[in-house]
Parts: sequence; structure tokens; C-alpha cells
Amino acid sequence: MKEKFAHYLFIVIAIPIAGEFKIYPFDGDKRISLAVSIFFFMLLWSRKIQPIIASLLAGTSVVLFRISLDYFASNPFYFLNSFLESAPAFIYYFTFAVLFHFLVKTKDPKDQFVVGIICVLIDIIANLSEIFVRHVVSGMTFSWLDGLLIIGIAIVRVFFVLSFYNILILKESMLAEEQQRKRNQEILFHVSNLYIEMIQVKKSAKDAENMTNLCFQLHRKLKENESDLELAEFALDITSQLHEIKKDNQRIYAGLSKLIIEKELNDKMTIAEIIDMILLMNKHYAQSIGKNVEFKQNINGVHPHYFTFKIISILNNLVANAIEAIPKSGEILLSATIIKQTLVIFVSDSGTGISERNQKQLFKPGFTTKFDQQGNPSNGIGLFHVKNAIENLGGNIALVNAPPYQTSFKIAIPLENLEE
Repeated sequence: MKEKFAHYLFIVIAIPIAGEFKIYPFDGDKRISLAVSIFFFMLLWSRKIQPIIASLLAGTSVVLFRISLDYFASNPFYFLNSFLESAPAFIYYFTFAVLFHFLVKTKDPKDQFVVGIICVLIDIIANLSEIFVRHVVSGMTFSWLDGLLIIGIAIVRVFFVLSFYNILILKESMLAEEQQRKRNQEILFHVSNLYIEMIQVKKSAKDAENMTNLCFQLHRKLKENESDLELAEFALDITSQLHEIKKDNQRIYAGLSKLIIEKELNDKMTIAEIIDMILLMNKHYAQSIGKNVEFKQNINGVHPHYFTFKIISILNNLVANAIEAIPKSGEILLSATIIKQTLVIFVSDSGTGISERNQKQLFKPGFTTKFDQQGNPSNGIGLFHVKNAIENLGGNIALVNAPPYQTSFKIAIPLENLEE
């Protein structure tokens, strides 16, 4: 409601003022004002205003504004003469709006050229209506040359406004598309994190099932031997609890799977799009923790479209680790190529590097070299997650020597497991 009121208020204020800015491109008193162009643009642009109401406001404000100007400029001032001179302008706006409402707004033709032709005819008819009223009121004459000028002005004015309107619409569409792309990137980013957690939940459920079977076998052996029936019941109790853990993990896994599958996202992208998205997200992360990181990429070969979540969930963790390994400023390179139906990706950074002693513990759960400001260690699960995710895809990950970078991880995954 506020927006509609603002649009009407703009029409009431802007059109009378714009009408006084006139250009005279032809001999005589034939003039062109900005008011008509602004009125036509507002009818096109605003879907909230009603054309007929807008014309009543525009026409009335123009007439009153011109009478007010005459009042201050003329001495003596004759109201009737001023009104008869100004009133025909009202006819133009009203005629234009009525025809626009029934021929353009209610029909809403998609072809902009057709809209342009219709609006040229509307402009011509509205001008002829105003001229007819002026002829009746003041005896104004009209020649065939005047008709040609009206047609020419209508064509130029209508297609100029339509061009300006379409440029704004195109810009608005591009901004909306960019915002949607960023939203999709953020959703993909978060869903990819859920994907890697889903893998771990599935593994946990499988481990719980194995432990359940082992505990139940222990219970049976203890009961058969009758060596310790109390211990046998204790083993059965553990079996029941592990069974519940397995069921809980299965429910979580099912929920996460449904969430990922039902997302209306483009879950397949080119490797270039995936790497661009990862680097964009992590660039913001680097800035948020005060790191000046230069991100580079190198893509070789012709790649198919890959299942996005799988690659993002793997690479995002490695790139985030690389950022944290860089002291204040440095460089991170992501390179991708295809070797014998295998996607090979290198994640390299110019950080502090990994000592030979730590390299042996690198992919073990719980191992970490990162501590927060209070001295508390991180959970050491990140690289363990990554390794499991890659191995579940039939691939492998290794720390390799790739000068001039201090740290470089090589990931190799069969293409067939990334395309399904």
C-alpha cells in the first residue's frame, strides 16, 4: 500500500514539473515535454498503480499546476482562459491511460515490438483527442504536416521509453539471477556438509550393527557355557543399546538422504563451476579470519558434469584447512585433470607445511594440530571424514611433494563414481 501511494505521489509531483521542461525541435510552437515519457514509463514499470486513476491524478495535477503558474505570471489573471488553455492536457492523459489499460495492461502481450506498435497508436490517438478539444475550445488549426509530426514524435517517444524500460528489466533480471545463484551456492555449500556427515552416520550405523552382532555372540557363548549368567545378561543389555544406536543412526541417515534428494538444486555441475564456488566461499572465510589468501585454479582436459555434493564435501574441508595453515598471507591452488577415467585433483597451499612426524598420523581420527585461542584442540575429525568419503567413492588421498607449495594433497576418484 505504501509503495502504491508513493508511485501515485510521484506522478502527482513529477509529471506537472516535467511538463514545463520542453524542447522545440521543429519550427513554430510544436514542443515535446518529458511529462508524457515519464507517465508512459510509470504505467509500464509499476504493476501496483491503476492506469485510469493515475491519469486522473496526472491530468488534474497538470491542469492545476499550469493554472497556478498563470496566476503568478499573469496580470490580470483570467481563470477561465487559463483553465480552457490547460484543460485539454487532461484529455491526453485520460485517453492514453484508458487505451493503455484495455489494450496493453489487461492483454499483457509478450512481444515488445507489438507493445511498441500498440503504444504508438495510443499516443497518436491521445494527441489527436487533445488537439480536437483544443480546436473546439480555442479554434486551434491542424494540418497534415502536424499529423506527420505527431506520428514521428509518438514513434520516437514510445520506443525510447520501451528501450529504457527493457534495459532496467534486463538489469533487474540479471541481479535477481545473480542473487538466486548465490543462494543456490550457499545451499549447495551447506548440503555438501550434510552429505559428508551422512556418510559418517551411515558408517556409524554399520559399525553399531557389527558391534551388536559381536555382543550378541558374546551373550550366547556366555549363556551356553553358563560360566557367568550375570555377565551374559550384561552383554545382552549392551547389545540392545547398540541396536538402538544403530536404529537412531539409520533414521538420521534416512532424514539426511531425503533432505539432499528433495532439494530442487542443480546437483550436477562442471568442475570449473564447483571449484569457482568452493573458492568463492572460502575466500569469504579467509577474509573473516583476517587472512590474505590468493586463490588460483588450473583445470585441464574435458570434464563431464559431476555430482556436486560429493566433490564439495571433500574439497571444502581441505581448502579450509589450507587457509588455516597459512600464517597471514599466502596462496592456494586447486588443479584438476583426468587421467585414465579418473578425476585427479591437487589441493596445494603455501602454508607452514606438515612435519614428517605428523604426516604419519594425518588421517587418524582425533589427531589434530589445531588449537583455539583458549588452547583447546579441535576434534581432529576433518581429514578422517575426507579420507572416508573418498574411499567410499572408490578413490584415495595422499600427501605428495609438489614444490613450490609446502603442502599438497592428491585426490584420485574414478569418474563413474562421480557421475552417478
